Amino acid sequence: MADLYDFTKDLQPTLDQRVWYFINAGLVAAVPVYLYHSVFGLDVVDTAMLYGSVSLLAIIVISLAYHNVTYWLKRRLMNQRDGLVTLNLVAAAEGKKDKEIVKKHKLAQQVNTTNESIAFSILYNNLMFLASFSVLAFFVFPTVTPPINYVISVVLSAGLLNFASSSAQIGRASCRERV
Repeated sequence: MADLYDFTKDLQPTLDQRVWYFINAGLVAAVPVYLYHSVFGLDVVDTAMLYGSVSLLAIIVISLAYHNVTYWLKRRLMNQRDGLVTLNLVAAAEGKKDKEIVKKHKLAQQVNTTNESIAFSILYNNLMFLASFSVLAFFVFPTVTPPINYVISVVLSAGLLNFASSSAQIGRASCRERV
């Protein structure tokens, strides 16, 4: 238990993670723009200000949701994987007991866990955003005018996504604290 990972440094995403989150959120936020342009006939040039402002808001909120899920999953996986890389295991694999090799393997494990967490977070949040957007846009608010429908569907989907990602993290942490 002495090797528990320090999660305080993961509270804020790194610059690389922010860029990665922003690019992925931009791609997923562009899907509603394409759908409203092709299905509802909203011209991109005429409604550029609407598309731009709502998409930027959605990108920011989705990026926050990406990091919430990444942080929660990384924390969970690192706690489960703590103690998997030991001096004896490294000695059995490498043929000699060297603490530097153990540190190298532990760092590689942390990098792999971070990459797994980011990949899962992007997949999970993209699917959840697009599913909630589709339900809201095409089933809950189909009779609302297209510009209002776009704003409501995208903003509510992004807000629901961020709420679900942050409340799940808080709920799971508080359940573990009670036990």
